[in-house]
Amino acid sequence: MYIQGHEHSLIITGIYQSIANMSISARITADVVKVHQADYSASLLSMINLHNETLADQVVDELNQKFAGSISAVTQQTLLDSFFKVAIAVLFIPLSFMGIVLMTITCIIIFSVSRINVLEKKAALTVFIKPSE
Repeated sequence: MYIQGHEHSLIITGIYQSIANMSISARITADVVKVHQADYSASLLSMINLHNETLADQVVDELNQKFAGSISAVTQQTLLDSFFKVAIAVLFIPLSFMGIVLMTITCIIIFSVSRINVLEKKAALTVFIKPSE
């Protein structure tokens, strides 16, 4: 693994999945980073687990007021909402384009089948009608 441009050989001890950061991550100890950056602090991102989840908004507001300018506190729900908004925005255009293409192909097929049926009926009618003698 390359961390800040330096190669490290690490042992994989587990695998986890995270929706909030699009699963592009790995958990390592801070000691690995401190080998090449002694002043590294792992406190850039911290999670707080609350016993009462209903107090999350209140705790976030208190932290943002008390440490204004120093930290940016948000709830896990806010992180998930922002992730899904980005995911929807990224997927909306390609999925819309695919839907329009499929609808166009469906309309062309329906038009062609209808046209063929009309021509067959017209041909069948001209065969059965005898000209008057």
